[in-house]
Amino acid sequence: MKVCFISHYAYRLFNENSQITFGGNEVLYFLIAKKLAQDRRFGVSFLLETDRSKTETISKIKLFKTSRQQGLIKGNNKTLDFLTKLFARIAERFNTLWNLPHQDFFRLGERLKTINADVYIQGSATYEIGLVVFWSKLFRKKCIFLIGHDDDVNQTYVKNHRWGKIYEWGLKHADLIWCTSVRHQQLLWKNYRLRATYIPYWFPVPKKILPQNKRRQILWIARLDPWKNPEAFLKLAKSLPGQKFIMIASTSEGHQDYFKKISNQAKKIPRLSLKTNVPFSRISKYYQQAKLFIDTSDYGSLHTSHLMAAVAGTPAITLFRDPNDSFKEYGWGLNAKGSFKKFRQQVELALNQPGLWQELSQKAIIFSKKVHNLDKLVHQFKTMLLNLSTTSDKS
Repeated sequence: MKVCFISHYAYRLFNENSQITFGGNEVLYFLIAKKLAQDRRFGVSFLLETDRSKTETISKIKLFKTSRQQGLIKGNNKTLDFLTKLFARIAERFNTLWNLPHQDFFRLGERLKTINADVYIQGSATYEIGLVVFWSKLFRKKCIFLIGHDDDVNQTYVKNHRWGKIYEWGLKHADLIWCTSVRHQQLLWKNYRLRATYIPYWFPVPKKILPQNKRRQILWIARLDPWKNPEAFLKLAKSLPGQKFIMIASTSEGHQDYFKKISNQAKKIPRLSLKTNVPFSRISKYYQQAKLFIDTSDYGSLHTSHLMAAVAGTPAITLFRDPNDSFKEYGWGLNAKGSFKKFRQQVELALNQPGLWQELSQKAIIFSKKVHNLDKLVHQFKTMLLNLSTTSDKS
């Protein structure tokens, strides 16, 4: 069975010399792909932006250059070049047609036909899922859509983006919708009356869990997006001059000026170390060495950074939200519910009370093993793929 992950920013996970910034979805796809590639029943590929001119294979995973990197009229397929030119000429007379993503449409079709996977997997609210679903159905393939953010299910993208209806069509016609949180599963049903398969994130467990007295600093790690509120972490670092802090940050597309602004502010704070574009293979050690993991984003779902903290036995303190209500259910972190004063107090409490820190750390490990058991979830994911393939064979 051939499985292709459409994940434009995942290349740096395969090649650490790349400067392409990745996020949580890319990490999830990467970890899944590595597991699938070890199973002879699956052939695995990615459609992504690369720094190379040709298709390459790394660790049994084939990497195809994304259609976004193809020129409008400079592709190798003469038929698609002709169709693109023809559409462009017609579209010049109709503003609505001209605004459609026709370049991506034709090039994506060319790439998917070349890859020829049985199942395509893509996530995040973008019109591209509509295009992927269209070509998948035309080529008699299957498409899985990953719900990874509130915007994927709360109709924000549909209402605020020019091509929101293309996304919505893709969402409604995907062969299977995959959620990593029960909350998103519920929102999807509430807003769209669509059902989804729930399989949460997973992450490999480190060989050793460090005790509190062996840990070095307080950790914040994310892309520098405004909605992640990194200013709150800088404010926290200023308010606790006796502690060491580390901010591991990467640029976010469209927010380069914001990245420079926050980076410059961080460099002026004593005892705060700023590291940028750290390779994924080196990320785990920072979670293992952290006294606390700090989340300042205004986002309610659990994502890969929470899980990486949990498997390392690192307690989490969040400013705004309890990720998937996991603090309430498993007690592995503290949530300030938007109050910076309470946020700072919780950080001090966890640092100054070894008994509390140990309790949070142990519960983090229990949570990660019970809810995010790697072997169990990999088995569930493979079963999901094979069942989808069986459905395809019968249809």
